[in-house]
Amino acid sequence: MQIVAADGMLVKPISVNYFLMAVAETYDVIVTVPSTGLFELRASTQDGTGFSSIWLGSGNQRIPAPAMAAPYFYKMTMTEKNGSSSWSYVNGTRVFESGITNALS
Repeated sequence: MQIVAADGMLVKPISVNYFLMAVAETYDVIVTVPSTGLFELRASTQDGTGFSSIWLGSGNQRIPAPAMAAPYFYKMTMTEKNGSSSWSYVNGTRVFESGITNALS
């Protein structure tokens, strides 16, 4: 799959196997489907509770998309939770970019 636009703006095409999408974001992708087999294109919820999919191609052999593991939110960093870059690690301690140490580390 190749991403060619994000939120209506053309981007330098990039090939990916999967990508994260936030609420209200749109992406234009090009999917190259091999000549044989049915391939699943799946959109999974970020919390792992559900998904929607479409089967592309033709043939009797179904090739399912891999299931995405549900995230463990209590062990995730802020970057992993919401894509912000406000957290970083300094000597193994998670630190907010302003220099305030996260009390939950």
